Amino acid sequence: MTLKVKNALHVEKSLYKDVLILESESLGNLVLDPVYQEMIAHLPLASHPNPKKVVIGGGDGGVVREVLKHDTVQEVVLPSSASRRHTLPYMSSLLASPKVRVYVGDGFKFLADNEGTYDVIITNSSDPVGPAEYLFQKP
Repeated sequence: MTLKVKNALHVEKSLYKDVLILESESLGNLVLDPVYQEMIAHLPLASHPNPKKVVIGGGDGGVVREVLKHDTVQEVVLPSSASRRHTLPYMSSLLASPKVRVYVGDGFKFLADNEGTYDVIITNSSDPVGPAEYLFQKP
């Protein structure tokens, strides 16, 4: 298979990973590692008999997009330390859905205050090893 790239729409090198969004001639826009958001969303939702209320811990809106593909989902809350509405419009476009609420604040506090309220909780966080290891250590 050959992939002909028309344009690099977004290129960013952060301290933790490279972000690359490409426009291809035959496949449209491609995000590096496009399977990640689908796997993190669809597997837990498929394992619940009737997911209506979902919390997604962090992210840019891509997991929200995938969660909203499930007809049973009525409410999605995205607790986040900052609003991501303006970073990658393709990813964050469904944050404006009436089913979605972005809660800017401490996600752990949000969950503690809403214990037992949600059917599925999806954590979109870093691995406890590698560059984000310090996030999982005691101060």
